[in-house]
Amino acid sequence: LVDLARDGGYDGVNIDFESLAYSADIAEDRAAFSAFIHDLAAQLHAQGLKLAISVPGKTEDSVNDTWSYPFDYATLGQDADYLQLMTYDQHGPWSEPGPVSGVDWVEACVAYATSLVAPDKLLIGLPAYGYDWDLTASDPDSGTYIGSSFSWTDVPTLLAKPGAASHWDAAAQSPWLTYTEEGHTHEAWYENAESIRAKAELVTHYHLAGLSMWSLGQEDESFWQ
Repeated sequence: LVDLARDGGYDGVNIDFESLAYSADIAEDRAAFSAFIHDLAAQLHAQGLKLAISVPGKTEDSVNDTWSYPFDYATLGQDADYLQLMTYDQHGPWSEPGPVSGVDWVEACVAYATSLVAPDKLLIGLPAYGYDWDLTASDPDSGTYIGSSFSWTDVPTLLAKPGAASHWDAAAQSPWLTYTEEGHTHEAWYENAESIRAKAELVTHYHLAGLSMWSLGQEDESFWQ
């Protein structure tokens, strides 16, 4: 990795490891990942290169949260140049319908992260996509949800569907819509200019390093405006 970054003329490396907690002892995964980052950071910095790490957004450090616990914010923040907070997928096809990146949840993630890591090392994550849940096919009683993702550029098509009704969640500052197609009721949560602006303002409010987004190609010019 170090050779690739140096010889390729890159600024550094972005590590995005996910689903780490597969060992019998989740603490071992946490320690092993932190040790890997410590070594990688030292070698990159010796070459004048930077290290960014993509980490799940979280509001607490719970060993019961196998998705986020392996990422030790405080330790990683000492070695890395940036932690890119993946403050998206608050809800998804595995869960009940809800905001992909509600500003209330995002701010809680940022507040937690800044309690452990210097704000100028943190990047907020913005989504350029949404999720569409098929409520008719889902079975909440068994915890089964049917959903699929769509891009920012697909939103006008969803809004134009017959009978589509748009809504706004004031707490999450997130838009969502409902529509019926082929006898199935759908609920879709997405982003618009207002929801993106609300989250982007957290960068200046908390004096963060900046922002990131997932992913290039799903957005259009209006996203950046």
